[in-house]
Amino acid sequence: MTPLKLRRAAGSPTPSAQARPRRAGLAAIPYLLLIALLVVGTAPVYSAFAGPRGVIAATEGIAIGALAALAAARLRLGPLLTLALAAIAHASLGPLLLHDVGSGMTAVRAVLAGTVTVWKNSLTLPLPLSGYVGMSVLPWLAGLAISTLSCRLLLAGWARTAGLIALALPAILIAWGGRSAPAARLIGPALVILLLLMWAAAARGQRASRLVAGTTGSQQARRLVTLRHVVGAAIILSIGAGIGLALPAAEGERHLLREAFEPPLDLREYATPLGLTRALETDQASARLLSVEGLSDGARIAVATLDSYDGLAARISGGTGSDSGFRPLGAGAALAPTASEPATVRMTMEDYALPWVPTVPTTASIEVGGERSILLRETLYRDGASPTLITTAGLTRGDIVTVRTSPQDVPSLDALTGDTVRPIQLGTVDNVPPGIAAMATRIVGDQSDPVVQIAAMQNALRAGAYSNGTNYASPPGHGAARLASMISREQLIGDDEQYSVLMMLMCRSLGIPARVVMGFRPSTDGDASNVTGEDVYAWVEIPFENHGWVPVDVTPDRDQVPEQLAAHDTINPQPQALQPPLPLPKPEELPPSYDDPDQDHNQPEPVPEPISRLLLLIGGSILAILAPFLLILGLKALRRRRRRRRQGADGALGAWDELLDLARDLRAPLKPGATRHETARSLDARFPSAGLIPVANGVDEAVFGAGEPASDTLNSLWSSADTAASRMRSSLPLPGRLRGRLSPRSLAAPRRAAASNRVRRNRTS
Repeated sequence: MTPLKLRRAAGSPTPSAQARPRRAGLAAIPYLLLIALLVVGTAPVYSAFAGPRGVIAATEGIAIGALAALAAARLRLGPLLTLALAAIAHASLGPLLLHDVGSGMTAVRAVLAGTVTVWKNSLTLPLPLSGYVGMSVLPWLAGLAISTLSCRLLLAGWARTAGLIALALPAILIAWGGRSAPAARLIGPALVILLLLMWAAAARGQRASRLVAGTTGSQQARRLVTLRHVVGAAIILSIGAGIGLALPAAEGERHLLREAFEPPLDLREYATPLGLTRALETDQASARLLSVEGLSDGARIAVATLDSYDGLAARISGGTGSDSGFRPLGAGAALAPTASEPATVRMTMEDYALPWVPTVPTTASIEVGGERSILLRETLYRDGASPTLITTAGLTRGDIVTVRTSPQDVPSLDALTGDTVRPIQLGTVDNVPPGIAAMATRIVGDQSDPVVQIAAMQNALRAGAYSNGTNYASPPGHGAARLASMISREQLIGDDEQYSVLMMLMCRSLGIPARVVMGFRPSTDGDASNVTGEDVYAWVEIPFENHGWVPVDVTPDRDQVPEQLAAHDTINPQPQALQPPLPLPKPEELPPSYDDPDQDHNQPEPVPEPISRLLLLIGGSILAILAPFLLILGLKALRRRRRRRRQGADGALGAWDELLDLARDLRAPLKPGATRHETARSLDARFPSAGLIPVANGVDEAVFGAGEPASDTLNSLWSSADTAASRMRSSLPLPGRLRGRLSPRSLAAPRRAAASNRVRRNRTS
């Protein structure tokens, strides 16, 4: 025996056995670098969630995707099976790992539904996304999908494609994120460095594995490979760092994907709330609208804030920019800075039936309760430019609104001396009567101090008369015609609706930002815990640098009635003579009814149970995942049925084609152009117990024999082929058999039955 054989006989490892751990170690380096590249790419989602929740979800998805790719490579799964494995991991592990989807079946439903809806919801919801249910599905699903795909490609030897696909993760998280990202100047260089290192390690690992495998354990060769690998990595690292640092971070205004989506709520469907003040004060003067607990004396309740005017009514502009309009309000979202000792105010709805949610100025957070708490939470929206809240479900008796507010003393105008008005962009003001600007100029005179101007206009308006139309002819509304008529009289006459809008327009004509707030002043009737329609109120807010939004009361006291009124202004109804009743109209003939007399029309339509919807959602998701595999199985069954129904030599060729297609699905090598006997001999080495050579001989006899084979011969051939196919599958482990069942390789293989049939006919002729 040669020395090499003696060493092998003595138990010394072969060169291939020595190279195998070395190659495994070299393959692990680019794999770890790819995972590091993916983890660094999760940084942009930090700002979108205002915390680490999104980064944690994305990292968990990356880890599960890397494990799924390893399992797919180990089992030699194809693309469809790898996708199915990732889908199973998403549906089974997502509800367990994500913390904002709930628990139990609620979590399963949130994950499955979020797979489809989270992509749009994350663009229409205001940031941060951590205040909404199920938003972590976005980074989790992106990390899982991209990690599975890129890692599987790397293990298959496609290192460059895997690196480029890995860069899709930070691109998605940036597109679905906000304007800022932590360490923006470091993320780009880090991604470039890791990508170049991963490519270099993969390329050098392949060359080094071939070099080590070709040597017989030379220590000098191994040291040389290691040294070259370290030096090359250092060079690539320096080049990547230079390129990354040379790329500046994005400066200027960024264009976000969320800017392409319109706000989900259109306020044109709702009337302006300021126009409801007259109806609340007169028609519901004694109606109990709210029950309030914890409200301090003299505090106000705000319903809506209006900062624009179009000549017809004061409206809510909704602001400008990406966060403009009404957006859903997330759980725990902060509306204003919280004081050290915030106060809690609880409001229970009685006869209040408006969509506008009552709050307290300087509200820090809000919670809804009652039997409809879930519905109210899902339909609660916040204005992007003001503290106005609205619920599309509307408020009704029993609903509870709890706010945490920062108590704030309202400063007097004297206390504002020395302070400056903060320049704030508000909504547009159009179609204003020209007399309003002239009135404001006449009132302020030559005063240039905004505080003095505000005080002068406030005193002028409060010197007017109050009338809500119950005793005097004071029409409602605050359009351009109504305000022009109001300021044209010798004495101003109106209510909160007219005076507040008039003050806002006068301030805006002087360049002072002002907005109207409609709400309630519970202490009007002496009972702060009981809000009635008589407590409705409207005021003006003006922003100051040191005091924030300061309320300014401009409506005269309600006992300040007009001094002199024209005779036609006074409502003096005349008694009317009693007229005889009109004759009753002839009842119209209705068409006959064909409804079932036993049917109860008062019964509501049956509503599907939530468990039914959940089962439909789960069943539909499972069916969508299994659809590709069911399609493959159906096509194979249809192909077998078509071959089995053939007669004569075509039926014999169909039996052999079934075996060839099974060999393709089991990834057995087939030599192009080989005869049936040669193919059977090559497959017999792979499947020795299948007995393929006798089947091939039987098919040759049926094809090249004299005359057409009988039906009994075809049945025997198909029985032998089925037995051989069963033995071919049983020779493989369970993953291999499953892969053969679901493999689409044979469906794309060219058919050769017609060519074989032509050969048989030529020989028999």
